[in-house]
Amino acid sequence: MQEDLTTTDMAEFSPVVELNVGGVFYTTALSTLTREPDSLLGHMFSGKTNPPARDAKGKYFLDRDGVLFRYVLDFLRNQAIVLPESFREKERLKQEALYFRLPAMAEAVESYTDASVPARALLLATSRWATAGVSHLAEMVLQMLNSGSSRAFWSVEELLSAAMSSERL
Repeated sequence: MQEDLTTTDMAEFSPVVELNVGGVFYTTALSTLTREPDSLLGHMFSGKTNPPARDAKGKYFLDRDGVLFRYVLDFLRNQAIVLPESFREKERLKQEALYFRLPAMAEAVESYTDASVPARALLLATSRWATAGVSHLAEMVLQMLNSGSSRAFWSVEELLSAAMSSERL
C-alpha cells in the first residue's frame, strides 16, 4: 500500500521554519511558505519536491539573495509589494520572483513605481486617518478592495482625486 507522499512529507515540517537564504537568517511560518501552492517554495515545503538541504545549524538553506528574500516573504504574507523609496534593484527582485515561481509578484515589481501605493498598506494608513475624521477615503479604499478589482496599485494622486470626486477606481 502506497502512502500519500504529500501528507508524509508535510509531517516533517514544523509550523515554524528557519531558513538560511544566502547567509541571511529568516524565521517564518510554514503557512507563509506554502501560501502560493504552485510556487517553488510551495512545492519545497509541502512535500511536492524534495525540501532544500539543511545548513550546519539545521536551517533550510536556499542559495539565493538573502537581502532580497525579505520582499519575497513580505509578498507571500501580504500579497502586495512595498519597496523602500528609490529602490534600485527592481530587476533583480523581479528575477527572484520568477525564480520562486511567483508571477503575480514579478508583475507587481514590474509595475511598481515610487508613486505606487499598495492598496492594503494604504488601508492601514487610512484607518489612522479615519480616527482623525477622514473616513471618506478609508471607506473608498475598503470599497476598492472589496470590489474584486485585480488592480494591485493606485497612485496617491489617483486615490486623492477619486476621494475628492467620490469616484470608484
